Amino acid sequence: ESTREVPRSIVQFVVTIGCILHKNGSAIYFPIALVFLVSTSESAVSLGWLQLVLILLLSVLGSMGTAPTPNSSVVMIYSIWTTIYPSEEVPASYSYLVAISWFLGRLVTVCNIVGDGYVARIIAEQVEDEDVDDFEMQ
Repeated sequence: ESTREVPRSIVQFVVTIGCILHKNGSAIYFPIALVFLVSTSESAVSLGWLQLVLILLLSVLGSMGTAPTPNSSVVMIYSIWTTIYPSEEVPASYSYLVAISWFLGRLVTVCNIVGDGYVARIIAEQVEDEDVDDFEMQ
């Protein structure tokens, strides 16, 4: 007999940590947005292996450091761009990202919440019920 219920203490733990550190939606969105900016840039900006690795690394670190507020991803994308291409201006297509950030932010949030749900379910499967009961008693 199996249910899909996750104990409240596990949910509270996962959501608390997940809200801060587990932002997989942002970690996916940042590289896609930056590759879009590079491809639509009118200057001689190139996307080599070094730039791609830096984009991925800064996107993962930036996703953990991004505040969970509306449109904060726009600031992080700008920061990553100026870190990788310090002598280049941000392309005009950046304004498109700013214009649709309200919608993309909702998609990123859904991705983050679904990821937190998966993590909560995995932890609930790995932890014995007695351990959860002992934790709730303390």
